[in-house]
Amino acid sequence: MMMSLAVIRPMTEADIAAVHGLSVEVGWPHRSDDWCLALEIGRGVAACDEAGQVVGSAMW
Repeated sequence: MMMSLAVIRPMTEADIAAVHGLSVEVGWPHRSDDWCLALEIGRGVAACDEAGQVVGSAMW
């Protein structure tokens, strides 16, 4: 079995649709506007697979 590592990079506005999609998948009530506000007033990182798809995120 081959394992690949995720790339961790700063989150940008271009990631909002992807991170919103992740929150929908797990049943969180966050709207895209909520993600935009969080990114505007805080910071975030996106974990991307080898194809560049966002597979995780963290914000503070």
